[in-house]
Amino acid sequence: MAPDTANLDTIINHITTSNNIAALNATIRNTLPKDTRDLILSGPLAGGQDPLTVLDFRQNSLGVLYILSARLQVAHVLPPWALVNQFCQAFDPEQLRYAPERVSMLAKCLVKYAAHHNNPRLAIPSLYLLVTRYPPMPSYLTIIHPLFLLQCASTRSFAYALPLLENHQITDIALSLSPDLTYLDNLTYHYLAGVTLAALNRWALAEDYFEICITAPAHSGTISAIQMEALKKLNLVQLIRTGSTSPLPKYTNNSLLRAFRNTPYHQLISAYPSQTETLRALVEKERNVFTNEKNLGLVMQALRRAPRWQVKKLTATYVTLSFVDIGKQVGIPNEEEVRDLVLSMIESGDIHGTLSTTTVTFSDAPQQFSKAQVDRVLYDAQRDFQRLQLLDMEIGKSKEFLSKAVKNQSDNWSSGMAMDDDFPQMSQSASWTEDVGFA
Repeated sequence: MAPDTANLDTIINHITTSNNIAALNATIRNTLPKDTRDLILSGPLAGGQDPLTVLDFRQNSLGVLYILSARLQVAHVLPPWALVNQFCQAFDPEQLRYAPERVSMLAKCLVKYAAHHNNPRLAIPSLYLLVTRYPPMPSYLTIIHPLFLLQCASTRSFAYALPLLENHQITDIALSLSPDLTYLDNLTYHYLAGVTLAALNRWALAEDYFEICITAPAHSGTISAIQMEALKKLNLVQLIRTGSTSPLPKYTNNSLLRAFRNTPYHQLISAYPSQTETLRALVEKERNVFTNEKNLGLVMQALRRAPRWQVKKLTATYVTLSFVDIGKQVGIPNEEEVRDLVLSMIESGDIHGTLSTTTVTFSDAPQQFSKAQVDRVLYDAQRDFQRLQLLDMEIGKSKEFLSKAVKNQSDNWSSGMAMDDDFPQMSQSASWTEDVGFA
């Protein structure tokens, strides 16, 4: 069926003349039949002109949103990527918030459009602009967030997501921004954030995101498979970063923790880092499990770092050790490899000490202060000094203080005169040099 171009011309007229965005949104939704709306919006004007050429992407953002999302939905009129990116850079966020369901539709269509081109990376720049510009604050979660991270993770384009994950943690959810947002979207976003950061070796921040996913309240009292996967990766990340796991908050779902104890990951933690042979045997036995669950890379990193944490444990017991003795403890027979390991740990700040030809002497971590910390202390001291000066001036101007000070001075002078009798009188012939012991 051919699109109703007369209706589209009417809609374009409303878009270009309306001063009420809410009313315009209602007009577009109610004027066009639901079953043919996208077909009509994706067509040309009555004179064959492309409606996007008469619309300003900033001033007419709501109208452009309807037309672009319709074209992405109708396969035979797909817009060029340059046009999509141009809109994502220029749109007015406040206008788009009147039609949140169309924003969700646009984001999902971008993912499909990139897949249609056999290049999922194409969607990443546009999704990044949407996810950072559409919400009123960066702390709001939308349906765009998990879509964006999924594109980054599936194409291993992890660095694109780093600015968002480092600077903007999620603290707010508003269904008015994404009516189709679900509980699983929240879990998926935080899980994929942890995966992304782990791939970039941002271990501490990856832990934070995994923990948020794990400790989210259970939906209908059930354990989510996403939470279980996050728990597995969290423990591996902690082994890599610190050599041990940390207890989770008390409000973590106990059913999830009980289920985790029946996995090979729990056995790995129990043997880590000292039981080298047990660890190697376990990894070999459960290799297929680790591979299928996309965790073999993290497991192997943890295994390679096990000697580091064994060395760190030795620093709590010994002051000086030979490289040969360390090698026996951690299972590295080559003395030169042990020396390189200890040196790399000192350089990275994992341990502190000094090396000789055959030994290492451990020491406590030196206290270090950055220039910013020193400047801050000096600034605080100067500010406190100025406050004391002002306080001293205020007290000095107080009539009550001045009267008390004069009264105390008079009392001290009188008491000082009365105390003369308490001291022995010096003879007139005595000199001050004799009093202090000079002959």
